[in-house]
Amino acid sequence: MTDEQIATLVRFARKTLPVAENFFTPSYGVFLGGDPRNFTPDPERSTETERQRHQEACAKWQWEAGNLKLTPESKSDCTHTSHPTKAPATLTRSQFGLGTNYDSKGAELCEKVKKILESR
Repeated sequence: MTDEQIATLVRFARKTLPVAENFFTPSYGVFLGGDPRNFTPDPERSTETERQRHQEACAKWQWEAGNLKLTPESKSDCTHTSHPTKAPATLTRSQFGLGTNYDSKGAELCEKVKKILESR
């Protein structure tokens, strides 16, 4: 890789790191998709069925990861409604209920990139 290419990557990393750090910060809500192991259902805001579905999805993801057949499942159904005298509304249903999304591997990668940028 040339010095110019490395400089371009460094500039890109400096500009995008704040966005990436924000993206990998824990967030509360519905499952955002991807690896279900990055989601923890809230026991007070999810049903037993949703928690069971989450466990099954984690087991399936783990098995398929070992066999290189990753199939993200995000079955959030969004319904947008409109009424002439009321504000538009969105109703979201999640297959796992409400909970916390957190990708620790993404957060760790951000920390590594941050340390590299601090050294330059």
